[in-house]
Amino acid sequence: MPRKKYCWKEVPRTKSSKENTVSAIASLEKDLLALVALYLLKEADKVAATLRKHPKLAQYLNVIITKLSSIFESSRLVLEPYTDYESDQTERVIVSVCTDLSCEEADRRLDKFDDEYWLGVDPEIHKRINVVLEFL
Repeated sequence: MPRKKYCWKEVPRTKSSKENTVSAIASLEKDLLALVALYLLKEADKVAATLRKHPKLAQYLNVIITKLSSIFESSRLVLEPYTDYESDQTERVIVSVCTDLSCEEADRRLDKFDDEYWLGVDPEIHKRINVVLEFL
């Protein structure tokens, strides 16, 4: 009697939640390395800890650097952590635009950033990222 032949159908493999987590962590670490190259970091370990807790922020910070760099061409951008212990204890990242522009010119450019990008960003991101001017 002839043997039966079985045909095994190849089933596409989906990623397990563990593989998805590892992939997300690798992506976040890549985003963190990109941010280190683009920003001057104050208390880098605290900034990294905040971004690890809130990975979506790193993506926004990458876009913010592009937008701010085009508006404040010769300014330096600094990232630093901030936690408001007196109110809600929300961990934030402060983006400081360090500029030698006049007050009026810097405010005008920051308004441009607000109008062109920042006001359209998810309000939840506004709770975690603050963009401020710092005058040299």
